[in-house]
Amino acid sequence: MWKVPIGQVNAMIHLNVKYWLNPPYYVKNSRWQNNTLRINTIPAGQYFEVRMAVPKGYFAANPKNGTIIKKKALPVIGANQREHQTELNSKNILYSLLGSVLILALSIPIYLKYGREPKNRL
Repeated sequence: MWKVPIGQVNAMIHLNVKYWLNPPYYVKNSRWQNNTLRINTIPAGQYFEVRMAVPKGYFAANPKNGTIIKKKALPVIGANQREHQTELNSKNILYSLLGSVLILALSIPIYLKYGREPKNRL
């Protein structure tokens, strides 16, 4: 969370990597320009994540501020991202259905009062 209102974040990340932007609906635009990732995004106070898979060769053999884990992480990250996207898609479908049900629920009383032909009373 941002402690002060910032309007938006403009980031320039210069790497040749695979990346994911979470959540994707906060991204105004993103593009690679000469090996630089340019991202324009997010309203103030919202969570946003740039997840990257960076080749091990970009780091020192014995980094001071990190640990090298000898494991292929790209398949794990890819699976996590697919799961995250599936969850977002499910929520979008649920919200669309709830919106449709709400509109229908509001429309039925209006139809019952004003939308039918009046009964002939003889």
